[in-house]
Amino acid sequence: MSAKPKIFTKEDFDKLKGQMAYLKDATTIEAAFAKPVQLSSKFSVREVTSFLRENILYGDHYQFFSKNDKKGTITFYQQYENKEFYKDISGTVTLNISKDNRITSYEQTYLTGLDKMATNEEVLPPLNAIETLHQKGLLKAKSKITNIELGYSTLVQLAASQVLTPTWRVVVNDKEDLFVNAFEGQVIDFNSDENKAVE
Repeated sequence: MSAKPKIFTKEDFDKLKGQMAYLKDATTIEAAFAKPVQLSSKFSVREVTSFLRENILYGDHYQFFSKNDKKGTITFYQQYENKEFYKDISGTVTLNISKDNRITSYEQTYLTGLDKMATNEEVLPPLNAIETLHQKGLLKAKSKITNIELGYSTLVQLAASQVLTPTWRVVVNDKEDLFVNAFEGQVIDFNSDENKAVE
C-alpha cells in the first residue's frame, strides 16, 4: 500500500473548536485545549476513542494503540479497512495527559492518498509469525499470546510518500508488542521502548 502525509491547511484549523492549534511543520498539527478535558479515574479506551472522534480531525480514522503512564501519553494510530498502521509517525495522534488525568494537548499526523499496490505475494498465516518469533528467541518460556492482528507498517519512507506492508502484531502477556512482516516473515524492530503497551 502507498500513502503520503497530509499537508494541513487553514480550512482544517477552522474545524477545530476550543483548541489553540498551530503547525509544527506542514504535516503535523500541535494543539492545546483551552479547557483541558477531564478523564474518568479508571482508564477507558471507549471514552478516549469517543473523545478523539469528537475533537480531532479525522478522529474516526484512528485506533487506540497504547497508554504510557510514565510519559503521560495515549497513542492512536491511523487505520485503513480496520487495519492499524503500526508505529507510523505519519499517521498518529498522541494525546498528552496531565498528572491530574486531563487531556491537555495533542500532536497529529495523517496519511492520505491510500492506494493498494498490486502484488502476487500472499500474507503469511499468523502461526508463521508466531513460529518466527519463537525461532528468534523472542517468546520467553510460559509466555502467553494474548492477541494477534494484521495491520500495516512502513516498509519504505520517502520525503513525499511511503510504502506500507502487511504486518502481524503479536501481543504477549497483554504487555509486549512484537511485529512480523506478513509477506517476508521477518521480525520488525522499531527500536523503541514504546513497543510496550501499558495496561
